[in-house]
Parts: sequence; C-alpha cells; structure tokens
Amino acid sequence: MFQLMVALLSALMIYAASNGAYWIDLQSRMIEKSISEENERLSSMRQELHQIDAGQAQPKLFRDPARAGWVGEFLGTRTVALPVAVLSPFSIGHRDLYPYYFRVSTLSAENFINEDEIENPLNLLAGRFDVAFVIVFVLPLFILAVSYDVISGEREDGTLSMLMSQPVDIKRLLVGQLLLRAIALIGATIILCFVSAVLVGINVLEAVALSLLTAWSLAIVIYAVFWFVVSALVNSMGKSSATNAVALFAVWLSLSIIVPAVFGLIAAKTYPVESRLELIAEIRDERNRAAGRSNERLTEFYREHPELRPSEPIKNDYMPGFYAAQIAREEKLLPVLLSYEEQLARQNAFVERLRVFSPSMAMTSVLNDVAGTSLSRYQRFVAQVYRFHSEWQAFFLPKMFRGERLSVSDYEAFPKFQFVEEPPTAVLGRALYGLGSVLFLTVAGGIAVSRKLKTCSITG
Repeated sequence: MFQLMVALLSALMIYAASNGAYWIDLQSRMIEKSISEENERLSSMRQELHQIDAGQAQPKLFRDPARAGWVGEFLGTRTVALPVAVLSPFSIGHRDLYPYYFRVSTLSAENFINEDEIENPLNLLAGRFDVAFVIVFVLPLFILAVSYDVISGEREDGTLSMLMSQPVDIKRLLVGQLLLRAIALIGATIILCFVSAVLVGINVLEAVALSLLTAWSLAIVIYAVFWFVVSALVNSMGKSSATNAVALFAVWLSLSIIVPAVFGLIAAKTYPVESRLELIAEIRDERNRAAGRSNERLTEFYREHPELRPSEPIKNDYMPGFYAAQIAREEKLLPVLLSYEEQLARQNAFVERLRVFSPSMAMTSVLNDVAGTSLSRYQRFVAQVYRFHSEWQAFFLPKMFRGERLSVSDYEAFPKFQFVEEPPTAVLGRALYGLGSVLFLTVAGGIAVSRKLKTCSITG
C-alpha cells in the first residue's frame, strides 16, 4: 500500500514539475521573443536615422525615427518583464493570474497595465497543476490515507490488546506508528522535490537553488507534521477507521477549500473594491471627454509649462494636443486609480493576516515566496513599472512638446528597466510568519492530542 502511494506521489510530482516548467518556459520564450523583436526594431530605427541624417533617406510620415512622439508611443515601446526565479517551475503562483510583462509607452499607464492575456477564467480560478499544488492539496490526502487507522486498524484486526500487553502505553504506540509513516512519506517527498528539480533543469548544486530547495523542504516538513498531528488528534478519539477517514477528509476539505473561500468572501465584504469593468468604463468615458478638447488642453498646457513651448508652431502634428489632454485626464483620474489600488491592497493585506488560521493559505504563500511567484513580488514589479513609465514619459514628452528631433545618441540614452528584487530579509520574514502560523497550529494540536490521550482510553 505504502509503495503504491509513493509511486503515485512520484508520478504526480514529476508531472507537476514538468507542467510548471512548461509554463515557465513558455513565458520565458514569449519574453525573449518580444525583447528580440524590440532590439531588432530599435537597431533598424537607428540605422534608418543614420541614413536620414546623412541625407541618404527621407523620413516616412508615420515612421520617422526622429520624432519623439512616434518613437515613445509605439515605434520604440519597451518590453519590461518580471524575471523568472530559480524555483518558479515549482510554483506558478501569480504568474498565470497577472501579466508577467508589459510594453511600456508614453500612453497612459492604464493602456498597458490593464491589458491581460486571453485565458479561460476557470483555469485562472483553479490555478496551474504544479509542485506547490501537490504539496498543499495532495500531500495531506496521502498523509491522512496512511495514518487514519494507526490505532483503530490494530483494534479492528485484534492485535491492539496484544500490543498493549507489552510495556508500552497507548501514547507511545500512537506516536511511534505516526513517526515511522512521517519519516517515510516526508523523506520520499523531499527526495522527489530534488529529483523533480533535476529533471526540469534546475541545478540543485548551485548555491541559490540549494538554499531555496532547503527552505522548500523545511516548509514541507512543518506542513506535513501539522497534518500528522491532525491525524493523531482524530485517532485519539477512539472511533472506528471509517469514522476517522470521514472526519479527516472533512477537516482537509474545511481547512484547504472552505476556510480560504470564506476568508476571501469576508475580505471582499470588509474591503469592497469597485468593479474593474466600472473602473475601465470610467477611464474610457473620461478619455472620450478629454479627446474633443485637445486644442484647448494644449493651450492651457503651454500656459502652465512655457519652458516646453516650441520656438516655432508644430504643423500637422496632433500629438502635442493629444498628450496635453492625456495629462489633464490623468490628473483627474489619479484619485480614482489610487483609491482602487489602495482598497485592493487593503483587501490583500487582510487576507494575508487571516492566513494564520488556514495552513493551506499559509503554505501557499510560503511556497510562492520561496519560488519568487508571490503577490508581493508581483506588486513590487508593478510599482517599478509605474516608475519606469514615468521615466519613459519624462524622456520623450518634453522633446515632443518642444518639437525636438531625436538623435542617434538619444537612442543610447533611452531609459532602461532593471527589476530590483526586495531584500532577502523581507522574503524570509514573510516565510517565517507563514511557517510560524503552521507551527503554532501544530504545537496546539500536539498539546490537544497529549491531553486527550491522558483522559480518554482509545482501546475500544
């Protein structure tokens, strides 16, 4: 029986790792393709600009590589991507729920921040089948399957009385039986993690990968021990094997599925967030209102920013008026967007605080943090994208308003995006908080088991 379960766990782990690696590789190739296309495009534009400056070519009307407005908006858009972390194949996390790359331009941030990949909503709701999914949801079922009848099975087979005739109490018998199963199953799971890592191309001997896999293994130990303690608590009730199995499945269903869903509903009610469709509709309405007043906005803009007024009027160029209207629109929409983001952040923070009561939520957060696919890392990425977008606009828009033409040296000075990881201590702190909550529940359960065994006979 145990050998069959280890074989099944091995198949699930290897498939989950390969599936996670497939999705990460797919995303990596998408990013590489986009950046390669971008580099080729910029190289071609520089070469064309050389020819124009040398009098060997004439600029095209809508593809002039010297016009700051055209280059900043679509000719020279910059791809910015969230880097793939070492253990990302083990936990897809939020990489399939939120965009993992953006194409930044001088247009308003909502033009690219709110762009999503076309995806089946049911897939996004369920998440990808990866190693983290196996650890969080499947491993507990295996633990409960090998431990639900450690005492009741002996009693029903008629061997419990013979065991109790030996100089050993029921507490030692229960702990000993569970300890053997725990060592075997946890050890097999950790070994499978390292084997899966090798199979998907992770260099487990590299220092960073080894340290992350060690942290991953520690999290598995704590989480698995929690479920063995839950099994011990149910076994200490002295019920039949069938009753134990039903009770343990109910506990798993409650802690892994129902409680997180309830917490999500509570967070949504406590910190309600405006419908995203309504937000997009409001942005679109404001954009339409501003579009018809571009000339008026441009006059107001030059009045407020005389240093950006061109020395000679710019003819046949709608962009200054368009961007003057965009800047005015962003000033009006900024409070709305900030309110939306702040309320969403409060909702997420509320859920993070509640995870102390849900081992599956805590474990998911820990594994995502270790794998570099957590919500915190994504939010950090988006915040840096916003800052880069401001730098991009600050480089191109003043030149566009003044009617300045770009030079070849300007191409070398284009702003570049470099994602800055948060300090390891911050990640470690969140991981320790999550593991600490699971450990606290484990200790509390262990104390409950100890007290139950002192006051209640489970010999039938």
